[in-house]
Amino acid sequence: MEHKEVVLLLLLFLKSGQGEPLDDYVNTKGASLFSITKKQLGAGSIEECAAKCEEEKEFTCRSFQYHSKEQQCVIMAENRKSSLVIRMRDALFEKK
Repeated sequence: MEHKEVVLLLLLFLKSGQGEPLDDYVNTKGASLFSITKKQLGAGSIEECAAKCEEEKEFTCRSFQYHSKEQQCVIMAENRKSSLVIRMRDALFEKK
């Protein structure tokens, strides 16, 4: 095999191990959290919001909510095990 083919195969192998950004989250429709530690950020998609949760440095992000109409992302340190769950129209995404 030529060097280019080896590099291409290696890149394909590395890419195949990566799932979708939302694969690491459990989606609970109609749920919201009462969270003290949170950030509101702009995001163009649910996937972008998940990426912001993964990249957070100030606290350990354990969940997020995405409001598509407002393109708002709320990342939170809490999840349903550590916070009060409030029933709403939103969908809650928590790390597995």
